[in-house]
Amino acid sequence: MRKITALLLTGTLMISLLAGCVSRGPKPGEETPPPANQNQSEEENWVTAEGIYVGQIDSNSIEIEINGEAMAFRIEEVQEQFEEIEEKDKVQIKYLENEYGQLILKEIIKE
Repeated sequence: MRKITALLLTGTLMISLLAGCVSRGPKPGEETPPPANQNQSEEENWVTAEGIYVGQIDSNSIEIEINGEAMAFRIEEVQEQFEEIEEKDKVQIKYLENEYGQLILKEIIKE
């Protein structure tokens, strides 16, 4: 009885090990289709909006009120554009939402 149990357990273990080695990815020579967003140009994804500059949250983010809702934006490329902008100034912005849900500011202009 012990030999049968040992053989069954060994067989089950072997099958589970082999099942873990199965690849479900594309086979060699097959091409994977590109994601739907990859074919669009980056310019098509930018959103333009007008709002009120609330202030800087930290060294990487600012807050702008758009349609009564405060929104946080990352300022990776536009830090030099803040020299003339003060709190409560009306601004026009251009931004996009990245794959992590962060709003990335591309452009900010004081109105």
